Amino acid sequence: MIGLVLQSLKIQRKKFVFIIVQFTVAFAAILISFSFMNSMRAYRERAQKILPLTTYHLCTDAESNTESNAECAKIFKQMENEGISAGIFSQMNLSYGDGSEVDRVLMANRTYLLYLKDNSEFEKIDELIRYSDEEHEIPIIAGSGYADYFEPDGVYEFEYINDNFECENIKVKVVEIAKKDSRLFRGNHTCLTDTVEPDGRYILFPEFTDFRPDAYDYNLVTDSKENCLAIMDFFQKNGVELQAKQLKEEVKENLQTKLPVVVATLIFAIIIITLSILGCIGTFLSSILNRKKEFGIYYSLGITKKKLRHMVLLEGLCIFSISMLIALLIADGLVISLLSQEGAYISILDVFTTAGLMLVCGGLCEILPLRSMNQMEPVELVNGTGK
Repeated sequence: MIGLVLQSLKIQRKKFVFIIVQFTVAFAAILISFSFMNSMRAYRERAQKILPLTTYHLCTDAESNTESNAECAKIFKQMENEGISAGIFSQMNLSYGDGSEVDRVLMANRTYLLYLKDNSEFEKIDELIRYSDEEHEIPIIAGSGYADYFEPDGVYEFEYINDNFECENIKVKVVEIAKKDSRLFRGNHTCLTDTVEPDGRYILFPEFTDFRPDAYDYNLVTDSKENCLAIMDFFQKNGVELQAKQLKEEVKENLQTKLPVVVATLIFAIIIITLSILGCIGTFLSSILNRKKEFGIYYSLGITKKKLRHMVLLEGLCIFSISMLIALLIADGLVISLLSQEGAYISILDVFTTAGLMLVCGGLCEILPLRSMNQMEPVELVNGTGK
């Protein structure tokens, strides 16, 4: 039976290649739309693993520049002296002893570290919270992307450029290598949730020097509406307007921008599938009507109509399986190369769902051809005649 199916596919390959291409495009579009949905879900999950989505993010309305940076930094320090606290963090320029730069170094004040403690999975963040300038070694947490570079409790030396543009040496102690799915925000963007570290390659420092001036423009957070209003009011009294959004609002806005892409991809896939099913039904019907003589030979050799139906079903299953396999390879390649940093991926459930859809499409394509075949009389098969 398998040999007959393969021989039949080889003989009719020109007809079937077009069907395979159509369904490959359709199945690939469905898998990619599923990956977009996974990306949307992952976007929200990654953000809320860092800070609660009820957290407020504050940043300036105006475009960041040196003058606004200095003004915001001054206001922030005055605000802290007045007893109004806010979390703040910024990126740092750090280098190894050989002068090469260290990737994605973040420094956070005690308030921000407390917010992380309440929500993140860092086990030893208390050591960063308790840090004081009197300690000779600065405690740090390294992301999982640095697991091959650092060891827990290892002591290392780095260099950084201070505010006087002088190179200073610091000694750090790695108190924790974070879990694989632990992430942090990079910041310096009006939408904080868009800045999640994609691969866990980061180093988290407690505050041991001044923050970069642009951090005061973009990287302020607070955990309550009352404190948010107090911060905005204090900045406004000093001539700087701040805008504030909860992280859940930022997440919602991001997902709304992605939704049309998902819908468009699904609509495209549905249209292609519908056209492919209609074309496939016609191709299979035509194939069966044109193969009566071939079926008659098989029938005269003792192959029953039931086995002939099974042969046609296996042909369809082979065509749809090939389409599904090629679609999976194409979609997975596109997702890994273009969308993986956005959190997109194709899950096992997506594959099984698409495979289920493949079986449904196959069933719809084969119903009419099989009914037509079932109505054929044995004499029609032997003579290769009939409607």
